[in-house]
Amino acid sequence: MKNNFKKSISLATGLLLGVPIANAVDSESDTSINTSILYYSEEDRVTVIAPQVNIKTSINEDNLLSVTLLHDTVTGSSPTGEVPTGIPQTITSSSGSVSTIAGDEKPRKSFEDVRQSVSFGLTHNYDRLLKISSGFSNSEEQDYKSTNYSLNFTRDTEDRSRTWSLGGSYTTD
Repeated sequence: MKNNFKKSISLATGLLLGVPIANAVDSESDTSINTSILYYSEEDRVTVIAPQVNIKTSINEDNLLSVTLLHDTVTGSSPTGEVPTGIPQTITSSSGSVSTIAGDEKPRKSFEDVRQSVSFGLTHNYDRLLKISSGFSNSEEQDYKSTNYSLNFTRDTEDRSRTWSLGGSYTTD
């Protein structure tokens, strides 16, 4: 299932990013496509790259659908806590792997993690004062999976000076 999810996200992201925006959004439609890329880097430490695509479209006058696709990649190295000794050091990890570093280097452990996420939301306007929203999201990493379901009821007062909201969600991870 994990490979199918990754393939689906990769294919959907590729297809969405490959569509020329001028053709993807009709100026008279109620569809918006937003893309963003987060890039963060610390020299000799951590790098984060996270492209995201968000699509919102009106299915009809009373229903709004939103879809968000995200792909995070976090790579880098983190200090192990040992101090430089001035002489080469051989370090054995808890898994038994062995590495040797120069004496003037800070001992570091490299890492990489990838997360892929998809979320769907549907909002239905029953009348001008009552909305019901539902959502589903799924996020997977190499060693972690999270799934969320949500449902929210929103009611405005007649004069729209107050909004009452009741909602709930269920998450498994």
